[in-house]
Order: sequence, then structure tokens, then C-alpha cells
Amino acid sequence: MPFTLTFTQAGRAAFTAAQLGDDIDLTVTEVGLTDTAFVVAPTLEAVPGEHRRVATISGEAVGDNLVHLIVRDDSAADYGVCGFGLYLADGTLFAVYGQAQRIVQKSALTSLYFALDIAFPAGDVASLTFGDTNFLDPPATTERRGVIEIATGAEAQAGVDQVRAIVPATLKLVLDAFRALVNADIAALQAAFAGYQAALNASFVDFQNSVNAAIAAITARTVTGGGLATGGGSLAANRVITVTAASAAELRAAADATKAVTPASFGGLPRSFGNPAYEVLPGGKCIQSGQVRTGFADQGSTSITFPIAFADTDYDLQLTAIIPSTGDYDNYPQEIAGTRSTTGVGIYLQDASTGGLGSLTGFNWRAEGRA
Repeated sequence: MPFTLTFTQAGRAAFTAAQLGDDIDLTVTEVGLTDTAFVVAPTLEAVPGEHRRVATISGEAVGDNLVHLIVRDDSAADYGVCGFGLYLADGTLFAVYGQAQRIVQKSALTSLYFALDIAFPAGDVASLTFGDTNFLDPPATTERRGVIEIATGAEAQAGVDQVRAIVPATLKLVLDAFRALVNADIAALQAAFAGYQAALNASFVDFQNSVNAAIAAITARTVTGGGLATGGGSLAANRVITVTAASAAELRAAADATKAVTPASFGGLPRSFGNPAYEVLPGGKCIQSGQVRTGFADQGSTSITFPIAFADTDYDLQLTAIIPSTGDYDNYPQEIAGTRSTTGVGIYLQDASTGGLGSLTGFNWRAEGRA
């Protein structure tokens, strides 16, 4: 839709005078640009916040009160436009337009080519003229924007022209020729690869046959357990060789010849290093010992209770007397006949605490037998 301009008071006066036949120059020679939103009013004499004046313009009446206007700026300036005004040759602000949003944005790397249709409120706009009716279209280079010629198919395929441009149609010709060359190379490579693949397949078949023969020879063998090891079988599948560990009870019984002894087997045997102390060895042998300090009178009897009961009363009992380090004392610990059992034995001490030193005297004992 066209932009509707507002006549300034000075612009309307000039336009009206020209319609009445006065010698008034209605040539629009410049366009003032602003990026400032402003209130459009007939009293304006200049574009508010104007930041640039462009003289490269062209325009033509294209209908009732309608003008097609083109503004061009090839500078390296960077700015936005949300309003503009038309200036006559004598510098009079003729008409203005403005809005809150930007109409166009120019960067430093681009040219401004501002084409729009503008509508005037009334009057014969055909009487308006513009300072420039044609734009110069210079040839484009790598450093200047301009008009460029499109290359022919032959020029595009030759690939030596540095001033003509390639369009999609000519680019397709170049790509088709390149594709044909690539396809020819691919066909040659495929033929060579086919021969190589055939030779490789033959070599692989020979290799596979050798591998299969080796696998067959290996899987024909077997691995079986022996001694403490059990399991095994044909090497056609994964096999497990197992060595079973003996339990503490089996180690104590010392009868199973198919189990292996481990530290854990020993760790499960009864033992204690206190007072009394005891230890059951593999095979069932049991050694027990202890110390007795009872504070007896000159003579007296006591008993020993074994921490672990022996299997029978045929155990060996050793008694060692303890006497003070000074003085002339006698102390004879003796087994009392008829008191021996699998769980203990009675002991009689002769002169165990002479001199009131009973807390220092007594005896040590050691028993060894089958648990």
C-alpha cells in the first residue's frame, strides 16, 4: 500500500501556486532521512532528527495523486529510516512522512535502494519532477556493486572468465560435465575394485579353510580332571576344572582324599590362645594347656576342666610345679587316681603354699589326646 504524505504549509503554497500558473519549480531534488519517530505536521520546515540527505533519487507519476519514488545511497553509512521528507530545489520541505517502526535498515556493507509508492492528498502530481530520472548502473567488480553479465554455458564450462556470473542454468551445465567425469572415474574404480575383491575372496576362502581345519583339530581334543581336580570334557565348548576345598570338619576327620586343604579349612578348626589354651589339629589330635594359681593351704586338691572334651580318657597329662624363687619349698602336683574323665581330672598338691606364698605357686598343665 502507498505511503500517504502530508504537505507542509510551505510545500502546499508552492504546489498551489504552480497549479495556478506561477513560475514555481516543483523539482524534488533531495530526500531527507530520519530514524527519529516524530509527529507529522504541516508546520514542519525540516525533517526532525534528520541524519542524512540523499540527492540520488528518481520518481514518476504512476496514477491519480500517486508517485513511484526510488532513493539510492551507495555510501558505507549504517543507519535506519522511520521517516523522510521531500525537498524542492530551493530547499523547501515539500512533504513529509513518518511512523514509529523502521521502514528500512541500511548496513555499511550494503547499498540503500529504497523504492516506494507515495500518495499525495490532492492535486495534479504530474506537475512534480525529480532531480534524476535515470540511475547509472556501473559494471560490478570484486570491490564495487553494479551490473554484471551472465556467462554462457561455454564460458561457464571453460572456467576462465573473471567478469561474468554463473546462474543456476549454466551452473547445471558445469556440474553435469563434472558429474560425467566423476562417474567415469567411479566406473573405473569399481572395475578395479571388483577384480581386487575377487582375488581377496579367493584368499579369504583359503584362509577360512585353514582356520576351520585348525579348529577341528583343537576341538577333537579333550581336557579332563585328575587327582583333586574334576570336570573337563571336549574342547568344542567351554569347560570348567573344579578343585573342591575341604571344610574344617573334613580336615579334622582327615579321611576325605578328594578335597583340597585351604587356609579357610585351618581357620575353621577349634583353637584358643588364652588360659586355658587349646588347638585341634588335622586328623583330630587335640592339645590343651593351662595354669592353676589357687592359693592353696599347705596341702590340698583341685581339679582341671578341659575346654574341649577328649574322645576317650587315654590322653597324656603333664603337670609342672611352680614354687617361689626364694626359700626351701616342696610342691608336688599329682593326678588323683580314679578322677580322670574325658572332660577333666582331679589334682592333689603337696606343700603348695608353704610360707603364705600361695598366690605365687601352683602348677601348669598340658594334656594331649584325640578330640
